[in-house]
Amino acid sequence: MNITSENPSEPTGLKWLKILVAVLTVTLIIGFLTIVGMFVYRFNSIGDSPVLSPLPDEISLPQGTEIDAFTQAEDWYLILTSENELLIYDRQTNELTQKVIIQNN
Repeated sequence: MNITSENPSEPTGLKWLKILVAVLTVTLIIGFLTIVGMFVYRFNSIGDSPVLSPLPDEISLPQGTEIDAFTQAEDWYLILTSENELLIYDRQTNELTQKVIIQNN
């Protein structure tokens, strides 16, 4: 039995396969680090919400109106009534700017 210390020549396709595996590994690492970086950036910016002007102590609603829901944004707040009406108020002037009636089919 003859044991030679020389490496037999590698097939030509094996060299390209090694290069492709190395490129894929680098791409995978860069992609993973990018995703982790995006999560860190996003979670750090959660507390940076806009400062809203305070709501008034009282809101004048039409007589007999019952509130079902309330939501707000930077320049308006919205009240959903039990009569299926949306009342949109301006946040600066506290005046009713729009009234939308929701119709059920």
